Amino acid sequence: MAAEPRRICSPINYANLVIFTKGAELPATAVNDKGENVIVTTEPSDMGMCYRLDTYQNNGWVRINRYYKDGAGDEEYDMGGER
Repeated sequence: MAAEPRRICSPINYANLVIFTKGAELPATAVNDKGENVIVTTEPSDMGMCYRLDTYQNNGWVRINRYYKDGAGDEEYDMGGER
């Protein structure tokens, strides 16, 4: 039997993602407060390593958030296609 995905709770920021992913193998799956599936991974950027969260929203869209160590972040949307 597969384990239930971990719940990822607000506020979502770099520091909390460090705690959330400690000891986890990435990419990791999670569920947010709205019951939406989230994939958590890391990726390189011009600002250093960042966390990337792909949230499969209940409306069919995928919200992509990146969180950087300096506190910056960005957000984009995809119509639900494969990444």
